[in-house]
Amino acid sequence: MTPVFVINLRRSPGRWAEIHNEASSAGIDDLITRHEGVERATSDITYWPYVNQKMVRRLKGRNLSEDQIGCLASQFSLWKTISANKTEAIVLEDDIGLTDNCSLFLEDSWQFSEKWHA
Repeated sequence: MTPVFVINLRRSPGRWAEIHNEASSAGIDDLITRHEGVERATSDITYWPYVNQKMVRRLKGRNLSEDQIGCLASQFSLWKTISANKTEAIVLEDDIGLTDNCSLFLEDSWQFSEKWHA
């Protein structure tokens, strides 16, 4: 099955515990991997060059907040990892709720992958 990464901030261990418990109930805890999220953009300025605040202001009328840039950095760092491993993955945030039958989606996720590469 397709691996599942869950982005989770270090300061939110309760969220990780909750999603891990839900994954256990659904029988997919062996498929999920925690990916540590980036706390606020100021903690890792590596990602600042990827943020075009001028374009964001033009589109949104304001700059992205440090938290929003941190979210972007979390996603970006995970996608770099996935790309480097030349694999496919499902990426979730730690506030998602998993249902007991979510394994059915994961079992069929290979079908989506075939369409991505068509």
